[in-house]
Amino acid sequence: MANVIESSKREFGANAGQMGGGIAGVIVALIVVIIITVAVAIPVTIQVENDSNITGTAKTILDLVPVMLALMIFVLITKVF
Repeated sequence: MANVIESSKREFGANAGQMGGGIAGVIVALIVVIIITVAVAIPVTIQVENDSNITGTAKTILDLVPVMLALMIFVLITKVF
């Protein structure tokens, strides 16, 4: 297995296993994460919450999940920049 890794490093360059290309790669990855969270994760979470038959404390906690997703994105942006 080590031989395969070494030969691929020689063939494709030492940084073949690394992702991105500096700040541009980070920005693109951050934009993708933001789009997926805002366009998919939060609406799906809200839809599941509305379709469920949950009441009481569980409903209150479930109401906080979209807020936590948005907060997670905010923290991610502040940690990157």
